[in-house]
Amino acid sequence: MQAGHRVAICEQVEDPKLAKTVVKREVVEIVTPGTALSEKLLDHKSNNYLASVYLQGAQCGVAYGDFSTGEFYLSEVPLENLVNYLQEISPKEILVPRNLNEPLRQSFDKKIAAIITPLDDWIFTHKFAYETLTAHFRTPNLKGFGAESFKLGVTAAGAMLHYSRENFQNELGHVQKLAVITADDFMILDASTRRNLEITNPIIGQDREGTLLSILDATVTPMGGRRFKQMITHPLVSLEKILERLERVEAFFKDSRLRKALRERMGEISDLERLLGRIATGRASPRDLVTLKNALEHIRPVREALAKAGHEQLAFFSQNLQDVDAVVELIAGA
Repeated sequence: MQAGHRVAICEQVEDPKLAKTVVKREVVEIVTPGTALSEKLLDHKSNNYLASVYLQGAQCGVAYGDFSTGEFYLSEVPLENLVNYLQEISPKEILVPRNLNEPLRQSFDKKIAAIITPLDDWIFTHKFAYETLTAHFRTPNLKGFGAESFKLGVTAAGAMLHYSRENFQNELGHVQKLAVITADDFMILDASTRRNLEITNPIIGQDREGTLLSILDATVTPMGGRRFKQMITHPLVSLEKILERLERVEAFFKDSRLRKALRERMGEISDLERLLGRIATGRASPRDLVTLKNALEHIRPVREALAKAGHEQLAFFSQNLQDVDAVVELIAGA
């Protein structure tokens, strides 16, 4: 996988006692660099993005997602910004139409550390992509996601979802949202700027100690680590959103008792996003379910601590943590 190869996983699909000749086996999953779910293949503090690109004239539709966590995004960017945009996302694999022009494909190969996977052109048709997405989300249209007018982005997203479902041999029920990213949301940093600022990689060598990420990242959960990396590699543009984030940071900064209590609790929570991804795709073990139960047991204390803190900016987090006691009891009684 690290060398960019695909792996076909086969399993026997009949009882050996009933087989008249060789036991029947079938391919049940195709694992690629952009669709890996195994913990052994993933960096717990980095997203494992699969990206998809569709071009029309000087405009490009881009979709990317991490199917180990259920994240799914689409965007549209000018062709001149495409390589920078993909470098910022840093996908492990990029899906392109088979008829993609050769100079652009070579540019991907030279400037982006990802394998390029060509797909049949019919997969990158808007009608097929739109129907794939609406069928998956069980919606009559994509207006609820704000994606209705992003035809190129929708085309890229539908192609990526189709490819992933075919590889996983699964409906990917944990992918429940599609987020539209626009130029008004985040600043796009070119490769030279990212390198000179040493945000995630040093100018010289491969040792990431001393980079901005290594200095600032004090997260105690894999989910927090991935989210923090997203935040510093995708700087906010909106002043309103920047101020909102700063107010929440200030609330935690001023309440050291709350901060310490939450860090202790959060440190006991495993990688819920990827656990749920394995469960949703039928790849979880009994041990994964026990790990999930142990992690969910900390949700109620975290929610109560946030609610009691009395900070208006932290109420958002408390209100969005659902009651999971029934799930804990179900797993415990299994």
